[in-house]
Amino acid sequence: MTKQPTDMLYVNLSASQTRKRLRGHGFGVKKVEAADRNRAVIIHTATREHLQGLEALFADVLDLLEPLITRSDRDCLLAALTRCAQHCPAGAGITHIGLMLSRKPSPIRINVKSLSADEWSPFLQTIEWPGPVSELSDLVDPLYDKTDQLVFCLDIGDRVYPDLGLECLVAADLDRRSAWESFLDDLVESGMAS
Repeated sequence: MTKQPTDMLYVNLSASQTRKRLRGHGFGVKKVEAADRNRAVIIHTATREHLQGLEALFADVLDLLEPLITRSDRDCLLAALTRCAQHCPAGAGITHIGLMLSRKPSPIRINVKSLSADEWSPFLQTIEWPGPVSELSDLVDPLYDKTDQLVFCLDIGDRVYPDLGLECLVAADLDRRSAWESFLDDLVESGMAS
């Protein structure tokens, strides 16, 4: 008889609370072990609808980052992410969080949208972005006149890293075609695009 491969599902519940929640459900669960204080790992062979049922049963306490990031790295990451979210001015906020395991040293990228021309520099300084904010003004400030919106893309981990991306959004109106062309020409002229 062939042995079915097992998989693990991490939850933010103690092992005993996890076992109680599993009562009356099968889902291919083989074992529940304590992973840490108030955290457990469910070792299972669930696939397809059984896996969906198992994940639905624990949807409110699933720990999806556990298999990807160590506990200490996660705590640092959450602290940096919280700092960024708390310092977003009114009307601005984190719109996307991306995870890319091959990105080093930080696998997490956040997009911060709706920072005004007066808010972006103080925001980067407050979250302790290590790049040259004053030098960046020559690049960023003119973009506010040429685009409808800027999105600041930051890499975070145990701290905010110096890599910074900018997404420049221009409305897709046909009447704005000349604005797009002008914007792209200015980027080429400044050496920021080719």
